[in-house]
This record gives sequence, C-alpha cells and structure tokens, in this order.
Amino acid sequence: MEYRKKSVIVNAWDWMGECNPDEMPEWLAEALAAGTVTIENPGASNTRMIIKTLEGDHTAKPHDYIIQGVARELYPCKPDIFEATYELADLDDDDTPVNPYIKNWLKASGIRAIKTVAQTAVATIGTSAVIGDVNWIMVGSAALLAGILSLLTSVAGLPEVEKTE
Repeated sequence: MEYRKKSVIVNAWDWMGECNPDEMPEWLAEALAAGTVTIENPGASNTRMIIKTLEGDHTAKPHDYIIQGVARELYPCKPDIFEATYELADLDDDDTPVNPYIKNWLKASGIRAIKTVAQTAVATIGTSAVIGDVNWIMVGSAALLAGILSLLTSVAGLPEVEKTE
C-alpha cells in the first residue's frame, strides 16, 4: 500500500552552529536550557548539537535543520531532505494555516472585480459627449455595482483557479 504524509505545520530552524540561546528560536533555547539539547565543541570546526529523543541521541551539524514536530519533539534533518520534504507554511496573523485554494480564489476574484470596475467606469464615461457632462455619481455607482456582481459571480467558480483535493 502507498501512503501520503499528512500535511502538518512544524517549527524548523536552519542551525548554523550558533551556541547562544538568544540567537535561537524560543522552543530550541528552552530545550537547551532543559538539557534536552546540548552543543558540543561550541565555536570549533567540529561543533555539533546533540538532541536527546525517545529513540536515543541524534546529532546535528551546522546547516542541518532542527525541527520541532507536532508532539513538540525535536529532531535534526539534513538540508537536502528538508528541502525535498518541507515548504514554508503560509500562515495568517494568528498562525492558522491558509488554504491555498481560498488564497488563490481571493486573489483571482479580486483582480477580476477590479478589471470589471475599470471597464464599467470606462464604458460609462464613454457615454458622455464631453468631460463636463460626466455624471460621476452614476459612474461610481455603476462601477461599484459591477465589482460586487463580479465577486458574487466568482463564487460559482473561477476557471483560472484549480481546486485541488
């Protein structure tokens, strides 16, 4: 059987060999203070981080990623594996993952609505013989209504935004 890895958000940090807790993410500095993580040979060319796990000690070298998993467990990951497995999470202001379909839909429908507003304004202005005859309240009202209708029509779906399962 084949399995797909569930999409989860983890904390990760590209460790460059720093030994000062002030230069680390809070979760890693806390593990260092608790003794779950130790740094051997700080500042030397053979600096390494030892991470105590339930499976035993894991060693990280500078440029390895240190990951805090969903159960707050820590483990190292080589850069090539990390880049093949993880991507930067798209989070909103309260650290909630943003659905990529919704983000793409909002962007595409917003662009479509702005174009519709501009086209409606141009068409409405074009019906006046001279600039002094333009009824700006009508132009604004028609353009706003067109933008709202465009957004409402986009709810049915946008061909430029693919829905992924």
